[in-house]
Amino acid sequence: MKSLLVPLALASSMLCMPAPASAAWMGLPDGDYAVTLQCTVSSVLDCAQTLAGSITVDGAGLSAMDFSLNGETFSGDPSDGVVDGTVVDTEQSGRTNTPFSFLSLRLITAGSIDNFQTGDRWWVYCENVATNSCTPNTTGLWSARRVGTVDEPPALAVGALGLVAALGLTRRRRAATTLRPWPAPSSPVP
Repeated sequence: MKSLLVPLALASSMLCMPAPASAAWMGLPDGDYAVTLQCTVSSVLDCAQTLAGSITVDGAGLSAMDFSLNGETFSGDPSDGVVDGTVVDTEQSGRTNTPFSFLSLRLITAGSIDNFQTGDRWWVYCENVATNSCTPNTTGLWSARRVGTVDEPPALAVGALGLVAALGLTRRRRAATTLRPWPAPSSPVP
């Protein structure tokens, strides 16, 4: 009986251990996200329109970005970086197009710039004005909603289920060894 209970209890306790933490980028754990861009200032975009796209967080950066703004598509694996500046520190991912323009998603990790503060997710679109220059005349906040995930059961619930199964098997084994066949009657019943 002990030979069965010990491995089951050990397996249950291992299921209760927390899983290793995955990396996060711009405050988001690994996964696919639908992103909404809230435009606050722009000289080229109608800020009343809904601006949306998608990103994939993979480790310490984005592995995919897909947005269409002002007739331009920013799609593919963006450049990721951390900027430690004198006014603001950010984590950022962006795509650059030719002729020169870019879309950059950012998270302020310390400091502030314009109306954006620590913890804000802000974005910048820089519209092409010449072969090697653009005007960063569109900014705003962005938000992300995780998509395509399946919630996993909490580790404690899985561990508790394993423990209940182990106790049930132990009880069943005990019951099987204590049951004895009924003795046969010694005289026939009339």
